[in-house]
This record gives sequence, structure tokens and C-alpha cells, in this order.
Amino acid sequence: MEMKRIIFFFLAASLYSCMSYDELITQGLEYSENGKPDEAKICFEKALSKDSTRPDAYYGLGFLQAENCRSNQTGCEYAINHFTQVIRLDSNFRHALYNRANCFMELGMYRQALNDLTTRFSVEKEDVDYFVNRTLCYLQLGDTLNAKYAYKNAVKLNLSRQSDYFDAIFDLYDSQHE
Repeated sequence: MEMKRIIFFFLAASLYSCMSYDELITQGLEYSENGKPDEAKICFEKALSKDSTRPDAYYGLGFLQAENCRSNQTGCEYAINHFTQVIRLDSNFRHALYNRANCFMELGMYRQALNDLTTRFSVEKEDVDYFVNRTLCYLQLGDTLNAKYAYKNAVKLNLSRQSDYFDAIFDLYDSQHE
């Protein structure tokens, strides 16, 4: 089985060397969406080797590791480092701050997460998920007044998901007090 994997990576590297940066990013996104993280990683790393001044490849690599961070708390630092590079290159790039904040939250680094969510909040005032995560961070930090304010804003933006937000808060509380 290991030999098949080595051969696959060799052939993939040969194939990807002919592709442009944008083609590699597109292919990496397709692999990522189709549940093929190893292939996606190869594409993003190859794109990065072609041009390290554009944020897409860093974001793709960060996002792949953020999935591991959320599911089993591995790769969080790797994801944070890649999202940080994205932010350095383009501070408004998609959801780099939001995803980095999620990784910080997984590590229990609520102040850092809140910093990212606050920064992004000033850019994206209509995104409910930012308010929900801010609520969770404030609760973890013992700031119930700001948690209540953030929660009210989340509900105001999307009343139909109020029970989802409430469940997320109690799920976090339950996981912290088991």
C-alpha cells in the first residue's frame, strides 16, 4: 500500500508541474470539496511553490488543517500559521480571520479568537457566525454583558436560527463542564 502511495504522489507531482497557479488552486478546491485532502494538499503546495505572494494556496492549506483542528484538535497551529500568512498578504481574504479564530477557540485561546472576530466584525457586520462565536468567546472569558450583546445581535440578524445559537452555547458549556 505504501508503494502505491509513493507512486501516486510522484505521478501527481509530475502532472501538477505543468499546471498554472490558478489551475492548481481550482484543482485543489475541487479535491477538497470532494473529500480528497491529500490530493488537495499537493495542489496547494505546488501552487505555493509557483507563487508564494498570493494568499489562495496558504488559505487552502490552512483550511485543510482547520478541518483536522475542528474534528480532533490536530494541526491547529499549522492552520493558524497559514491563515496568518493569508491575513498578512490580504487582510480581507474570504474568511481567514474567522477560520483562524475558530482554531484559536479549539485551543482555548479565547482572547486571540476574540481579537480576530472583533477585527472581522468591523469589516463584516452582517455575518451571524461572527456574533455567535463572539458570544462563545465572551462567555469563556466570563464577560456575560458582552456575551449577551453579541448573542442579541446574532439573533437580530437571523431570528430563525435562534435555537441553533442557543444550542451552540449550551454545547460549549456542557463540554467545558463534563
